[in-house]
Amino acid sequence: MADFTEVSRTGWFQRIGDSIKGIVIGIAIFLASFVVLWKNEGCSVRQYRTISEGRGAVVPAEATSVDKDNDGKLVLMSATAETTDTVADPLLKVSATGIRLERKVEMYQWVEKTETRTKKNLGGSETKETDYTYTREWRSSPVDSSKFNERGRQEGKVNPPMTIGSDKWFAKDVSLGAFRLPATLIEKIPGATDISLDSTNLAALPEDLRSRASLQGNAIYIKGLPSATPIVNEGTTAGEQIGDMRISFSLVEPSAVTVLAQQKDDTFQAYQTKNNPLFQLRAGMLGPDEFFAKMEGENKAKTWLLRILGFAMMVIGISMLLKPLEVLADVIPLLGNIVGAGVFIISLLVALPLSLSTVAVAWIYYRPLLGIPLFIVSAVLVGVLIGKIKSGRKAATPEVAGAGA
Repeated sequence: MADFTEVSRTGWFQRIGDSIKGIVIGIAIFLASFVVLWKNEGCSVRQYRTISEGRGAVVPAEATSVDKDNDGKLVLMSATAETTDTVADPLLKVSATGIRLERKVEMYQWVEKTETRTKKNLGGSETKETDYTYTREWRSSPVDSSKFNERGRQEGKVNPPMTIGSDKWFAKDVSLGAFRLPATLIEKIPGATDISLDSTNLAALPEDLRSRASLQGNAIYIKGLPSATPIVNEGTTAGEQIGDMRISFSLVEPSAVTVLAQQKDDTFQAYQTKNNPLFQLRAGMLGPDEFFAKMEGENKAKTWLLRILGFAMMVIGISMLLKPLEVLADVIPLLGNIVGAGVFIISLLVALPLSLSTVAVAWIYYRPLLGIPLFIVSAVLVGVLIGKIKSGRKAATPEVAGAGA
């Protein structure tokens, strides 16, 4: 149930003005969609060629010893990433031997949620009803309550500053058999397990935190400071109050990884192909086929995601260009809804062949053997669309009878 509801009304002339202003934004989004689609195809092709070149150049290597013959070559190497370094949180005095120590901080905060309902009125005006609901949730990043509705802030929905944030600390010396991992690859090592905390961790806390801290499960729980802002109807959940923090730690321990990079003495650096550099680390003991298959899968997924994004941007841009037509028709709400549905359909029908044509031209530029057939398909779709528009116009124009009738 909403905490409160605000009602606002926008007149027809103001809506027309807003829709006309939106044309500029629509043009920008429409043009940007072509850039997204074009650049995406180029990036996809470059990454595909990078992977293909890597497949042909890679040398499977052993991590047990440094083979000087592989110096400067692209190597694929699997072993256990190990370290004897101690990683420590200098503020909360938590330390452990491992590759990466992670501090996760969550604060109990107010969260504002809104739900808006829009109703078109006879005459073209529009009424909006916005429900504001406030919940208390644990969040790992600060929620800016200054952006809450003014009434919510007046009722005490105010979050204190988050004085401690999440952080990470990395070991400096991590080995992969006889090799040393550079910092760039150390930071890519995945996988972290929770660290068990005890009373010694509480005792090591700074004094201003220690007096408010306790252990709850695997986390340090720190009560928030009394707020200078009165909290109205704050309520609690199992003793939790706004401003409370809970802090947990996790550690990346020695684990099996596979590195794809250029060997340089007893360490690694980026291998520069004709297109993109290869400098990767993945969890597990992977062979060349499995490693490159994962890269190909990620490249395809990213390519399709950006194609959908570019198409959606084009639909939105065209819809904003045509929005004034819908608003003009909203003098009669039912007519406005019909025009609005037509605007959306037209946007889809126009965006589809334009998107395909953009991708096709990009393919002709980057890979012509695939691009030319796609361009032909796009041209056919454009021709069908134009033909349907012409036939619709003819059907809408009645034949004029003879003058002597």
